[in-house]
Amino acid sequence: MKEMIIGLVQNIAILFAFAMLYENFWLRIEISKKPINQIITGLILGIIGIVLMFTPWILVPGIVFDTRSIILSISGLFLGPIPVIIAMLITGTMRVLIGGDGMWMGLSVIITSGTIGLLWRIYRPGWREKNIYIELFSLGLIVHFVMLVCALLLPASEIIKTVKNIALPLILIYTSGTMLLGYLLLRQSNNFENKLAKEKLQESERRWGLILKSGNIAYVILDKYGSIVFCNKYLLDITKYSEEEVINKYWFDIFLPLYIRDDIKSIFDDALKGFQDNGQHENEIIAKNGDIIFISWHFTLLMDEKNEISGMACIGVNITDRINYELSLTAKNKEIEIHNKEYQQINKKLNQSNIELVKSKKKAENSDKLKSAYLANIGIEIGTPMNELLGIAELLKEPNLTGEQQQQYLNLIEKNGKKMLNIISDKVSNAKVGSGKMEVTPSEKKTDK
Repeated sequence: MKEMIIGLVQNIAILFAFAMLYENFWLRIEISKKPINQIITGLILGIIGIVLMFTPWILVPGIVFDTRSIILSISGLFLGPIPVIIAMLITGTMRVLIGGDGMWMGLSVIITSGTIGLLWRIYRPGWREKNIYIELFSLGLIVHFVMLVCALLLPASEIIKTVKNIALPLILIYTSGTMLLGYLLLRQSNNFENKLAKEKLQESERRWGLILKSGNIAYVILDKYGSIVFCNKYLLDITKYSEEEVINKYWFDIFLPLYIRDDIKSIFDDALKGFQDNGQHENEIIAKNGDIIFISWHFTLLMDEKNEISGMACIGVNITDRINYELSLTAKNKEIEIHNKEYQQINKKLNQSNIELVKSKKKAENSDKLKSAYLANIGIEIGTPMNELLGIAELLKEPNLTGEQQQQYLNLIEKNGKKMLNIISDKVSNAKVGSGKMEVTPSEKKTDK
């Protein structure tokens, strides 16, 4: 009995060593999921199993018991298939080499314990979420009930005696040991995950703090009354204020122009009441020297430990350059519109001038036609008396003319000459009247009495 108790104590010590290894070594290896690390873990588990086999409690010669069933089932649950299969191969080989009447039982316990742990891991993936004690106790109970069944592989003369001797320790000690070891590893796993999460959170906070301190992002925290609780260096730099000048001061009085102050205050109040859900807004703020700075804000509500709204965190991007560029584009567009209107007026005038030129051209063409017709008419009117004069001049060349005939021809020449002179005089007068060089004065028509 004393040797059995010593053996159990030694096994328990080894299990605690296993728990320490899990906390300080396997948890970090499990994150990487590299096959080589899985293999190393399996080798270490096999060595622990061998150590347990050499520190057993002996029921009868050739039949020994240890806590391999606990460590293999829990390893299957926590570490997965590769390490456990390797450990099963190592411990199984060693159990065959040891031999004895309990060899087949020991070999079957190794196989069933690791397998049940793996199956529990696969088919009970949510065991960590609730009823942890029941889950782990049930695992231990099934593993060690199967271990009792494996006693059937003992020599027939040893079966009943063995089952009577190990049933109570298996149900009370081994099952409870499985539950406690599983709970211990789960606590270590949760603590490790919390530690990693805390480290990631601290790193995230560190990086976020660096961004807020050195980046081109304005950051301000307001309490629920609108007073400034915190602001970063960038906001102070662009507004030319010192920290002492703004901390605990009313945001809306210091930074907001009067003409938008009430509107922004309404947005702030609505957000605290839950009426504003988009969390975004753009507005201008005033620097200490009077410069206007445009900020695009993204804000989120802050909660206290009672889950009540305690204030607002506002992150802003300086969009002053963009706004100024847009304003310059607007001014240029207006300038272009003005020039376009001027060009349209000029084009309208040019079109009118073109129309007048076309009319003048047509008028000039018509005038040329009239002049041509006019000249042709003059030619006809002058040609008739001129032909008569030429004809009479030919007649005067006749040598046999009498004095009376010559006088008659001379009278005709005088008559046609006057006629041609009158025609020329009329045409000249008409030309002067058309050019405005002669005024026409109406006179009363004379009548013969």
